[in-house]
Amino acid sequence: FMDATHIDDRERSNAIINQSIAPGGPDQYIFDFRILYPDKSIHWLNVIGVVIERNSQGEGIKLRGFINDVTDRKQAEEEVKILNQSLELKVKERTAQLQAMNKELETFTYSVSHDLKAPLRGIEGYSKLLVDLYKPKLNEEAQAFVDTIRSSSLQMSQLIDDLLDYSRLDRSQLVLGPI
Repeated sequence: FMDATHIDDRERSNAIINQSIAPGGPDQYIFDFRILYPDKSIHWLNVIGVVIERNSQGEGIKLRGFINDVTDRKQAEEEVKILNQSLELKVKERTAQLQAMNKELETFTYSVSHDLKAPLRGIEGYSKLLVDLYKPKLNEEAQAFVDTIRSSSLQMSQLIDDLLDYSRLDRSQLVLGPI
């Protein structure tokens, strides 16, 4: 039995069986091991053994067992393990890609916001000057136009600030609390 057992599994297999046949050892053992077939192929086997008789010192002297070839199951488990490793690698790659895209988006948002703020400040400044210097000379309709320009530029400024705040959300810590 041990000669046919794969060299990497001999020590463990021997230890499990010896523990079971030792005085006071468990009456049952179950383990998987590899075995070398005469054609040099390696197969996984599952053994379930039972000590059916012990001598007066409590040593197991008769064993009965069942051995099942579980090579297909072991190969499937190995394939699942390889697939899981592959998926983990893909998840890491995709996470890195998403982080890079988020960084690009944040940079883009900051740049666009900054570029939009400069002309908006000009619109706000000149519309304020228009009101301060020429309000008495403007008719009601012209004053309404200037007021609309001013309120729209303030609204756009708030939208740009909100856009910047939104782009920074992924950098802030998530704070959980009762609502």
